Amino acid sequence: MTSEPTPRVLVAGRGLVATAVLETLAAAGESADSRETPQDLDVGGYRAIVWAADHEGDDVERVRWRAAAHRVGAVWLPVLVESGGANVGPASVAARAGCDGCAALRRGAAEHGPERERVRERWGSRATQAPSPLITGVTAATVAHTVAAELARTEAERASGASERLVEWSRVRLTDLATTRHRLLPSPWCRYCGGRSPDTAGEAFLRPADQRKSSPHSLRTRRLTPRRDELLETYVDRETGVLRKMEKVVSGVFPSMAAPLALTSVTERGYGRALDYRSCTVTAVTEALERLGGMFPGGRATTVRGSRRELGDDAIDPRRLGSHPAAHHNRPGFPYPRYDDDLRLDWVWATSLTFGRPILVPETYAYYFTSGYEGGGNGFVYEVSNGCALGASLEEAALHGLLELAERDAFLLTWYARLAAPALALDSATDPLLPLMVERLERATGRRLRVFDTTTEHGVPSVWAMAVHPDDDLRTPKALCAAGADLDPQRAIAEALVELASMVPWQNETYPRRLADAQRMLVDPYEVRTMGDHAILYSHPEAFERFSFLPDSGDSWAIADRFQGRPHTAGENLREDLDTMVGRYADHGQEVIVVDQTTPEHRAGGFSCAKVIVPGLLPMTFGHEMRRVDGLSRLLEVPRLLGHRATALDPGEINPHPHPFS
Repeated sequence: MTSEPTPRVLVAGRGLVATAVLETLAAAGESADSRETPQDLDVGGYRAIVWAADHEGDDVERVRWRAAAHRVGAVWLPVLVESGGANVGPASVAARAGCDGCAALRRGAAEHGPERERVRERWGSRATQAPSPLITGVTAATVAHTVAAELARTEAERASGASERLVEWSRVRLTDLATTRHRLLPSPWCRYCGGRSPDTAGEAFLRPADQRKSSPHSLRTRRLTPRRDELLETYVDRETGVLRKMEKVVSGVFPSMAAPLALTSVTERGYGRALDYRSCTVTAVTEALERLGGMFPGGRATTVRGSRRELGDDAIDPRRLGSHPAAHHNRPGFPYPRYDDDLRLDWVWATSLTFGRPILVPETYAYYFTSGYEGGGNGFVYEVSNGCALGASLEEAALHGLLELAERDAFLLTWYARLAAPALALDSATDPLLPLMVERLERATGRRLRVFDTTTEHGVPSVWAMAVHPDDDLRTPKALCAAGADLDPQRAIAEALVELASMVPWQNETYPRRLADAQRMLVDPYEVRTMGDHAILYSHPEAFERFSFLPDSGDSWAIADRFQGRPHTAGENLREDLDTMVGRYADHGQEVIVVDQTTPEHRAGGFSCAKVIVPGLLPMTFGHEMRRVDGLSRLLEVPRLLGHRATALDPGEINPHPHPFS
């Protein structure tokens, strides 16, 4: 007498799809068994468990089956029917990150929107528990064959010992039976396979290492444009990608691309601006990844909470970062408390590159979206993505974050102190592309370009670029400003010009519709509330007189003469460039601090992400009420140090108008 063979695949669930999967596996000679409910979770001996339903299914039931599969080392393969399609997979095993929990998070983020939320609120479980009317014998059979193919792929991968960088799954569109493959990266926020390591001083500490540059004059260790296809494959997927899609922006003067992040309840995009679409596609992807790192602590879980009085010298003094004017705290609805050393905050570990030691910084300063996430709300000042950057290494990211701080600080110092920044002669450029960019921008926009040297005491080449319309027509945008900073001054100018070019079409379209808003902002600076408001205000011709401190005519400097002796990038080691920058700030008594914002998603593409903090620099803020100029004595002293005046700036002389950066 022979015993029946032990079934090797268990089909769990009920309905047409579950029946079709069982029949398909049996027809292929597969030993399979079925079970409708998870009452008996003794699943030993099964190499795979397929859970199938004709609807989105019961989360509790699915969780129990998943846990049982992973407990015995079996492959877990869920099949869910939702939104006109059947989702097959991803298959997962206990020892590997990337599961249907990750897929649900990424699908939910990609599909967020008010219409979908209204449907769920209206129909509740009826929208997820009722069998889909699109499931018929034919559609169920198609899904079942997809399941069999997915099992075969997964088992072949396990047998070979291979481990793909990306997790894949299939979707069968029930209206026409088209099957598509999709990719996803494991989510650190997944409650089944994710998990962030605790944030500790040791884990967060950066010990800078040598980094060979891609070329002596570059500030990167590798060129990203040749990796375009790889980056799109890794990050872009309409269903479960970190990025939903790539959007071509066709209204700009120069090529531009946008990369929307798949995030729940918020819309964030990375923008890429360059002189060709291939380059700006890559830039859009990397800027989106930079934003992902800067928003939430996706790499490590915050472990420190307390007041600075309790933490002592392990923690930075938040007052060094610049405070809101005292009077703003008295304004109705102002969202931030007055800081004192007894205010309890969450803190994350960072590295002081200046002093070579770990240091705690407030979490809401290191990650600008945490005040609205995971029960947050304990921010003490308004902060945005100042100093956030992406790189092939943490050293590279830190260098570019520091350059962004230099750019914004130089612009704001020029504005708040009303410095007569020297004008630059753009026709003196030795880079042949610059004059062509200028000509293209002026012809396409009808504006005159002016660029000023705003370099501060640190000697990092920084510029302010302005596009000015010659007419004073009330309905024609008058002025638009941008900034740039780089160790190569001509690259700094090019960066500022590309930023200007990308904003002109938006300004042309938006300003005429918001003319009344601009007129209100002219009278009441507190009407400037958003980043876009700053640009709208200075589109109004009557606001142009506020730029009178900048030279409008007269001599301009040749670029080479003006930046003679400033930092250069002729070395082969990027660490030397970073050390030079850190040293320049240290020479003026300023500390460079780096927060490692790297997440698993960044590592999948070979990236690191950082936020650089330099206490004492002027922070970029948006909305006049949110300006942070109090407690920054450097704002008062540097104008004298740079030779713009004989005495220190008096606090009453600080420019009272909203800045024009956007």
